[in-house]
Amino acid sequence: MLPVRTLARLVAATLAGAAFVTVTLGMLLPLLPSPTPPVTLAAKHLPEMSPLAARSVVLAADGSTLAVLYDQDRVPVKLAAVPDVLVEAVVATEDKSFFRHRGVDLRSVLRASMHNGQKGGVEQGGSTITQQLVKNTFLTPKRTLDRKVREVELAVQLEKKLGKDAILERYLNTIYLGEGSYGVGAASERYFAKQVSQLTLPEAALLAGLIANPKGYDPFTHAKDAAARRRHALGRMQAEGYATAAEVRGADATPLPAHPTFAPGEGQGYFVEEVKRRLLDDIHLGTTPEDRYATLYRGGLTVKTTLDPRMQGDAEAAVKAIAPAGPFATSLVAIDPRNGAVRALVGGPGLEHLRFNLATQGGRQAGSTFKAIALAAAIDAGHSPDDLVDGSTPCKLDIPGSSKPWDVENYEGEAGGVVSLRDATIHSVNCAYARLALAIGPEKIAVMAHRLGVTHHLDPVPSIPLGTQPVSPLEMASVYATLAADGVHHDPMFVTEVTRADGKVVLHPDPQPSQAISPQVARTVTDVLQGVIAAGTGRAAAINRPAAGKTGTASEWRDAWFCGFTPQLAAAVWMGAPAAEISMVGVPGVGKVTGGSFPARIWSAFMGPATSSLPATGFTAPDPGQWPAPSKIGDLPPGTPLPGLPPPPAPIAAPAPPPPTVPPRSGPSDKHKGH
Repeated sequence: MLPVRTLARLVAATLAGAAFVTVTLGMLLPLLPSPTPPVTLAAKHLPEMSPLAARSVVLAADGSTLAVLYDQDRVPVKLAAVPDVLVEAVVATEDKSFFRHRGVDLRSVLRASMHNGQKGGVEQGGSTITQQLVKNTFLTPKRTLDRKVREVELAVQLEKKLGKDAILERYLNTIYLGEGSYGVGAASERYFAKQVSQLTLPEAALLAGLIANPKGYDPFTHAKDAAARRRHALGRMQAEGYATAAEVRGADATPLPAHPTFAPGEGQGYFVEEVKRRLLDDIHLGTTPEDRYATLYRGGLTVKTTLDPRMQGDAEAAVKAIAPAGPFATSLVAIDPRNGAVRALVGGPGLEHLRFNLATQGGRQAGSTFKAIALAAAIDAGHSPDDLVDGSTPCKLDIPGSSKPWDVENYEGEAGGVVSLRDATIHSVNCAYARLALAIGPEKIAVMAHRLGVTHHLDPVPSIPLGTQPVSPLEMASVYATLAADGVHHDPMFVTEVTRADGKVVLHPDPQPSQAISPQVARTVTDVLQGVIAAGTGRAAAINRPAAGKTGTASEWRDAWFCGFTPQLAAAVWMGAPAAEISMVGVPGVGKVTGGSFPARIWSAFMGPATSSLPATGFTAPDPGQWPAPSKIGDLPPGTPLPGLPPPPAPIAAPAPPPPTVPPRSGPSDKHKGH
């Protein structure tokens, strides 16, 4: 005789199974064939189906794919695009009566009910395709009697509302098929690198077999089980008359896929990271951060960007070939001056090493590359590139409101007495630019920087022309692009258009260029900056076409820059330590890293190939007739002649006095002669 406890368990299990059968039968009576109209189930509200999440695609300017963004990797497909062989495989394997029942298969439910009764719980559901769709769309995965009753009820209502084709289409786009793929569209790419419409019998049978247990039947990790499951699906297809015995044997002998043939990634480049960051802040994608995230990662968007893959390759190759090994990193940004389009971006080391985008989010001292901005401010204020300024070093300058003098040194250029603004720029004379800032006012330089493209806050301090305040490579590339565009500023642009799957345009930027400075000012600055590459601190940046630019080295050699442009492309290169401001001293090959060393060489190595397909167009020359007459800037040593004027004549010697008739008295001699 059975023990009392065991007997009690058996009775409870039987009663549970009987109760499930009773409830199920009561619900299914309306579905049984009857000469009278079916009885309507107690109606409950059928929830609305939310749109299916779909992957978004980020495209380069040439239409190639840069990244795929998704929460659930899904490629929605229409039922008309699904081949019959896949429909037959899924129906035969999952729900052979799909086209005959009204949402629930009575025999399957009764069979599952008896099994559950024997087990004392809900282990099998006898679910149809419609019930599976209901469970995955509306209900929780928890197995309870109440949930099963609700599932049956909703399945019946869903059949009435949608019909077979709509249900099957939604199901095929909803099911999880392993390896991160949702729906048959994404799975076809992942396992076979083809569109769903191209699937063959063995491929369709493999996908149909995955539905029951995507992880356990994964062909890449459980090949033996996957082959057995595919064989099971093929057998079901043969039993239902969808395939012949010969077709089944041939399909069963077909090798399984050995590895994923398509694995969409989010895109590991800093350019894609910047695109995502900007879109997640754009109210066109939604009013809240949650809405914008859902739109970007689930909305099936097509994001068209400005990136030029060829130029991006040139940028990465230049950095890899020239940048030295060690704790230092290099960032590069290239912008089309004609529209502000960002064509290439190197944000630092790989994202696996540094999640921070040095190119767009970093802020480091720009060094003497800021002198181009100060020069623009001086020319805009009415000065001439031939104006003279004292560049003598060392120079201790009095600062209004400060009791301590400002001690300035000439770092990377020549030291040198009184120089013109042109020579002070070409040879990067710090003392000359320090005196220029005091003469025209630091405020003018700060305002000019913002007009040209700097977005960081700038304090109008005397050291501003020496680049002592943080800016990003993106900002400096934008500044030099404005100079290249005859003074027309375009905000840097990463995205040209965002559309939904239905073709509706979500975002189409409307650039608003501004005339930041006059063409004459821009051309004058450009004219001077060409001398930096031709004969100054930037000779290593030379390329085989007209180019202009400026070197920059921050205090203690912690940051090194080269920023420059041709008429069609502007680029900024920064080099330094990402984690901290570390002096780049003792670097093999150069000793101390200046803007004229690695950054200038990287700029040249990038710009040469990047512009090779563009015409070697020269710059429009400024009109020297519009320059004011040369003058002096600030205090100069006494007797300094104005530029362009002959030196003052030597004083005429006075006639010798007649010899004295009496001896002169002795007295003090002259000790201090002016010059």
